[in-house]
Amino acid sequence: MLNNLLDLSRLQSTELECELESGIDFSAITEAYISELTPLFREKYITINQDMAKPFYIKGDSGLIHQVIINLLSNAIKFTEEGKSITITASRQETPLIGRGEVSTPALYCTVSDEGIGIPEKELQTIFEPFIESSRTQTEAGGTGLGLSICKEIVRAHHGHIWAENNVNGGGAAIHFLLPLNPTYSNGKE
Repeated sequence: MLNNLLDLSRLQSTELECELESGIDFSAITEAYISELTPLFREKYITINQDMAKPFYIKGDSGLIHQVIINLLSNAIKFTEEGKSITITASRQETPLIGRGEVSTPALYCTVSDEGIGIPEKELQTIFEPFIESSRTQTEAGGTGLGLSICKEIVRAHHGHIWAENNVNGGGAAIHFLLPLNPTYSNGKE
């Protein structure tokens, strides 16, 4: 918990400096992060579905992007019952991003979706605030209430956007985020 507090404090400070690397292949690094969590998937008999066939290159801090993916997948595992599935998708989208004005920018659109307990509609915005947990999780798997706050600050520092929705079919929740694609690399254009 102390490490999470220190991370969040550092991320919220105006002094946050991302160590930007050009040409991070989001699909490749995400597959590596999924491999890190394979024992947890197996322990709960959770199936992981991936739809990231094309390489998507972003300019970012790979350590911070790692933290976002690990936090989102860990939450999905925590709140998904045995034998269910988690899906992670990535696609290209043209969208305005933070700090880019109304200009449409090519972005990576990533979703981590689970078949877990979902989030009450009135709490979809507040779960990204520090120490806030969904009322459904406080008595179930629980946590510190810092993981999604950290994700929000990391995505914001990369000029992106993150939000949550409930899945219409099958229950559970979906966390979506947008990150700018690196225009100097092939971005898997369709």
